[in-house]
Amino acid sequence: DFMNFWLKIQPDLFFFAKENGEIIGGAVGLIKPVWDGNHLTDTELFVDSKFQNQGIGKNLLLKLISEAINKYQITIFDGLAFKDVEFPLKWYNRIGLQETNLVYLEGDPKEILENLK
Repeated sequence: DFMNFWLKIQPDLFFFAKENGEIIGGAVGLIKPVWDGNHLTDTELFVDSKFQNQGIGKNLLLKLISEAINKYQITIFDGLAFKDVEFPLKWYNRIGLQETNLVYLEGDPKEILENLK
């Protein structure tokens, strides 16, 4: 379902890494027009744990960002990472992604509806 969703919504920015015909990693993002230009947002980067620390994630992210710059002239890359997990947050900081003053919020839709009543 995850891959089909992205292949429908932004197929030109979904890249895979394969080993012996099996998908071992991927990178995808959504182009969102915002007041300051196009953002590459809702990005996902995943690499099978058996293949991490081999440059696969780096190469996938290089491809994703390069294509987004070339095709959509993005001005910002938006991403999410778990704050309490050192990897990959430390890696993201090292390559130039920094925490902002924005807070990610999530909740149970049924609870939200109930609380809005």
